[in-house]
Amino acid sequence: MATELLGKKIIGKLTTVGTTAIRIPSTGAAPGTDAAETGRQTILLQNLGPAIVYLGDENVTAGDSGNNAKLAVGAELPIDAADGCQIYGITSSGTATVKTLEGV
Repeated sequence: MATELLGKKIIGKLTTVGTTAIRIPSTGAAPGTDAAETGRQTILLQNLGPAIVYLGDENVTAGDSGNNAKLAVGAELPIDAADGCQIYGITSSGTATVKTLEGV
């Protein structure tokens, strides 16, 4: 499946997601201050595994209940993201690696 990323520049990043919610991609910058979030147009998330990742806001919880989206191992999720959009992920156990490609 081909996914088109819009924008002038593509930024790639790997983020390790565990049992505590973490911003994806994790840059270490305060939310809303890093360059990728300002001007972000599109983001592609890919779960490299080995665990399922649950996506949502900073209050995301693991499991099939709650207000989250399940990203299975090997799955990809393209998102048309607004400027400053923040995505968080969590696993129910263990860790997973999430690859992101952002069009900015």
